[in-house]
Amino acid sequence: MGQCMSNKHGSSKAAKGKGANIKQSKVNPKDNQAPQAQPIEPQQPAIGHANANSIKKSKNNKKNGNKNIQVEVDPALFSRKRLEDFFNMYKEEPEDGEVDAVIGPDGIEKLCNDLDICSDDVVTLLLAWRLNAQEMGYFTKTEWMEGLEKLNVDTLEKLRTQLPQLRKEMDNENSYKDMYRFAFHFTKAEKEQKVLEIELASAMLSLLLVPRYPLAASFLTFLREENSYKALNLDQWTNLLEFCKISGSDFSSYDENGAWPCIIDEWVEWHKTSENPQEHD
Repeated sequence: MGQCMSNKHGSSKAAKGKGANIKQSKVNPKDNQAPQAQPIEPQQPAIGHANANSIKKSKNNKKNGNKNIQVEVDPALFSRKRLEDFFNMYKEEPEDGEVDAVIGPDGIEKLCNDLDICSDDVVTLLLAWRLNAQEMGYFTKTEWMEGLEKLNVDTLEKLRTQLPQLRKEMDNENSYKDMYRFAFHFTKAEKEQKVLEIELASAMLSLLLVPRYPLAASFLTFLREENSYKALNLDQWTNLLEFCKISGSDFSSYDENGAWPCIIDEWVEWHKTSENPQEHD
């Protein structure tokens, strides 16, 4: 408005004095309207000095291609790196001619001590079964990594929490049968052998069969006293389990016309003689 009033009273004199023609500009009606308020964009919260430095450092790491950034892994999640570190706690360095490190008898003994179990606890056999170990007293790195990954175990504490679940495998008929068959092959001194030596067989049967079927204790006594068998083959081993399952605790279900291996028939006859020696005089 000030500019308009100045043009009205003094524009002609000023124009003549300066020798210039001034064209009065037209006023746009919209110019008289109050300016509209511009939308206010939300401000980002102020970044503290420490956070700003962290962001700057992160950008610099990306720019410089820093590959040494440590990422913390959630302990609840499975980690192959942790599992490998777990293996390294008990491994033995490979000897000449060997390719891979293994966990040997000393390492397994240390593992059992750390788990607060005895090395002859049946759960150690169950662990070997779940690892699909091929040689008694040894766990290869491949067996360890593949077997424990299936159990989602990568630390000592996680393995400790799995032990009760491993023991429950004994209650499952199919799992027990599979593990019992595994024990025969696992315990053999030489994998090429077709038989299991009596001493090793007796130790394994004491661990596996006797607690489940007390009648099997009589079979071990028979083997010791008769001393006529030096080894058991797989057929004898598996039929012994089936016989104990159906015979109860007193041989009452025994059928002498059944197609049992000779060692079973001889055991039953020995047991009858031992129980009633006068009837066989």
